[in-house]
Amino acid sequence: MNTAVDQLFNLPSDKVEGDVFAEMLKKEIPAQRNPLNILVILKVFEKVLKDVLTDDEIDAAFLEDFRQHAEDNKLLVNGATLTSQEMGGKYDYSSDTVWTELDEKMKHYLFLMKDRENYLKDHGAAKVGSKQKVIVKL
Repeated sequence: MNTAVDQLFNLPSDKVEGDVFAEMLKKEIPAQRNPLNILVILKVFEKVLKDVLTDDEIDAAFLEDFRQHAEDNKLLVNGATLTSQEMGGKYDYSSDTVWTELDEKMKHYLFLMKDRENYLKDHGAAKVGSKQKVIVKL
């Protein structure tokens, strides 16, 4: 039986293979009769990767396996160095009056800047650095 994980092993599995594969795609895609099919496949794969890599249960499985095999919070897998670190979380500064005052001033200035940006957009500000892209909605 061919599983989804089995199919992953057909893909590049280290940085060098990934770089070579990316360069191959960059050369081959423009020569395709219908490159938009490739675009949709890539966007689907991008969505799949994002979904899997942001899943808390999958993160827990990765962390458990890492803890079983890592030494000194370090593990080498397929040429990649893996470490674990605490991610996310925030400090609560709201009880500090100086911080709260600065936060309110910052929000006020950000509002003023956004308001000014909207005014300038409507009154001829030059748009720079834009490019046209094909958008894929899945």
